[in-house]
Amino acid sequence: MYSSKEFLAYAKKNLVLVKVDFPKKKKQSEALQRANRALMEKFGIEGFPTMLVLDGDGNKLGIEVGYDGSGPKSVIAKIDKFKK
Repeated sequence: MYSSKEFLAYAKKNLVLVKVDFPKKKKQSEALQRANRALMEKFGIEGFPTMLVLDGDGNKLGIEVGYDGSGPKSVIAKIDKFKK
């Protein structure tokens, strides 16, 4: 969904995308694991996947845990709702 043309066009105009990965099988350095855990704690991440929307100052506008498969239009609508 996040790689769809529709979402990428929206993101290019409206968002700064950041991907934080918590792989189960892929090895990560201790430093990266610590940094990821710190972000998880700071923003109260409780499940995966999580979409977190922040304003330009890093304040949390909204959070969505899980993905229901509804496609880019639905996700874009949720982001726009968080931004209001």
